[in-house]
Amino acid sequence: IALGGHLELERSARARAVVREHRAGAGVLRRPRQHAPALAPAGLAVADKIVLKDGRTYEGTILQETEESVKIRTAKATMTFQKNQIESIEKSESKVGDLDKRLTSLDPAQPQKYLETARWLTKEGRELFDVGLLRRLCNAAASRDRSLAAESQLLLGKELLERGSRLDAARSFARAANADSDEGAALRDKTLTQLRENLTTDLRAPLEGLDLVIAGNLPDALPKLQKSGAAILEELAAAPLNQSWDMFVTDIASRVMCKPCGGSALVSCPACEGTGIIKCNTCLGTGSKGGHKAGKDMVVLFKDTVCRACYGQKSSLCVKCAAERDVHILFDSTNRMGKNSETVHCVAGKEPQGLRTEIGLTDYDWTECMPGKVYVASITALPISKGGRTPCGTCKGIKYNPPATPVDVEGARRVKAAVEAMLRGEGSTDLLLKVGDSTFDQAAVADGIRYVNGRWVK
Repeated sequence: IALGGHLELERSARARAVVREHRAGAGVLRRPRQHAPALAPAGLAVADKIVLKDGRTYEGTILQETEESVKIRTAKATMTFQKNQIESIEKSESKVGDLDKRLTSLDPAQPQKYLETARWLTKEGRELFDVGLLRRLCNAAASRDRSLAAESQLLLGKELLERGSRLDAARSFARAANADSDEGAALRDKTLTQLRENLTTDLRAPLEGLDLVIAGNLPDALPKLQKSGAAILEELAAAPLNQSWDMFVTDIASRVMCKPCGGSALVSCPACEGTGIIKCNTCLGTGSKGGHKAGKDMVVLFKDTVCRACYGQKSSLCVKCAAERDVHILFDSTNRMGKNSETVHCVAGKEPQGLRTEIGLTDYDWTECMPGKVYVASITALPISKGGRTPCGTCKGIKYNPPATPVDVEGARRVKAAVEAMLRGEGSTDLLLKVGDSTFDQAAVADGIRYVNGRWVK
């Protein structure tokens, strides 16, 4: 039962990872599983999979297959493998592939297809749903054909409202109303009313913080200012402050000495406890596999004893604090270039890839000395050169550095007055919505509406 639960969680995580492909551009890379895979439930997204002879497993979308090679797009990149490197290929006719095909076939000359794909994403492709992707599709349709704007913006607004994004939903409904939609106008007004009712709660803490700023009590004001959860605050504060609300809060934070970090804005990384490294989960910190002790038994080659996950380093660099270190590779003899060692600089999250530029993954020989192989004798990880500390959560990573200029107390008074006016219902809805007479959001499609090789382009 426990194993089944673990598999279900992993499959759900895989589906979420595929959605991230369409935010930044491609699939997923995972290590080989240590147990037999279970069949995925019907309708669950499963990517194509390539298993190499050296044990590596790549998941994503297979773009091309010939008699000699296979091209696959993963989360990291688009790669091509020769057939003689591959142990097995598993292709899946899944909704992951369906979504990819739909996006690839989109044509700006056929805006209706964008709306059809958006509708599919909210229904049949629900497990792959992503708000950012839906926003792009709906606004792309509206930008290319005004007659599609009302339906597109209503579809987007209702999904945003379902997820609690009332302000964004109201803006979508306002764009639908601009496209002569009575339903959009009604939903816009209803959502604005709900939004105003919630503003009192959302703005209570920042209002108290502004009072404390005016009174000169910055240490007590800061945590209240940082609790500003209302997006409208940015709109209300821009004119009175002549700067953004975030810049104002940052200015206040730089004047307050944070006790947990002593004003440095950094604390010991909680993930690695300040060491910059995490024990390898595969070998449990031994650096070895199969009971061998790496580098000690000279009868057996190093490649036969070393852990394939950490290359014998016993640990990996901590991604949370973006640690870095050098790794020293010693060869069992001098190669034809006169070297008997090599040093590789590794960064967190890309450590194996950095080492693979110097070490053949299958044979653990130095890659540049082919065809005459010079095998690795040992790999030694040096102390971290960067990492071990992360931004302080109390001061939000803002270093104590009081500006020479005084606090803008008058600006704080003006913001307070604007907020109080908004809560009394005196504020303009234009300030809330900021959509003018537009029927689509230009920012949502600014970087393109054509999907090519896993990326959105103009």
